Amino acid sequence: MGILLGETRMDRSVTYVSTRCFPAIDSPSVIAAIVGPARDRNARLGVTGVLVATEHHFAQSIEGSGTALADLIARLAAPTARPLSYGERSP
Repeated sequence: MGILLGETRMDRSVTYVSTRCFPAIDSPSVIAAIVGPARDRNARLGVTGVLVATEHHFAQSIEGSGTALADLIARLAAPTARPLSYGERSP
């Protein structure tokens, strides 16, 4: 099934953890540079979620249509990105 949010069907969710690839001292500026464009892109794609950053890792849980999440996960798992460890995938 899935939840209908506005005109977007939220039929899939993914939770993953990745390793931070920049010094913790740079966190505020680097995270701001990530979050700003991601908010715009995710709104266009109909993706919602939450991002948690620690000294060494990022954890994110995202939900949206299967197609939108497949595109986003492919982008996050690109060769230049750090490996992802999936905690949960549905369906």
